[in-house]
Amino acid sequence: MGDEEKLSAATDEIAAWLEGQGFTGTDRDILDIGCGIGRFERALSHAAHRIVGIDISLEMIAVARRRC
Repeated sequence: MGDEEKLSAATDEIAAWLEGQGFTGTDRDILDIGCGIGRFERALSHAAHRIVGIDISLEMIAVARRRC
């Protein structure tokens, strides 16, 4: 399993845990601090009213905007 596959699997696992714990819902807003390239925004886009990602790196924000 390559790094991208491991990261995707970990993201999916964490997203499923968040959903199982009730941290998501179409009435919920999510703030992702240190969002990087937007992995969680993409994984949870179906499970929240709004997701906002912030990151110190403008380059990462640019990638996240393209991906999401």
